Amino acid sequence: MRAQLTKTFLSKSFKFARRIQSLLLADGFSQLLHFSKSFKERDRERREHAVQSSFKILGRLLKKRLNESFLELRLRAHKKQYK
Repeated sequence: MRAQLTKTFLSKSFKFARRIQSLLLADGFSQLLHFSKSFKERDRERREHAVQSSFKILGRLLKKRLNESFLELRLRAHKKQYK
């Protein structure tokens, strides 16, 4: 009788341990999925920010060059008036 109880207790314990192990594996897998999704999202945001930053830089350079050109034309016209 005692041997039977010990045997059933051990089998139930092993089943319980296997279930916990399965749960831990499932939890680890879900964390892995979450981390990969988050990594992809951060990578996408980084790329978008880089593109936006480069467009901002190019826009500023273009605006600066246009302003310099207009200023130079204005100065030339001003010099011609007072020759």
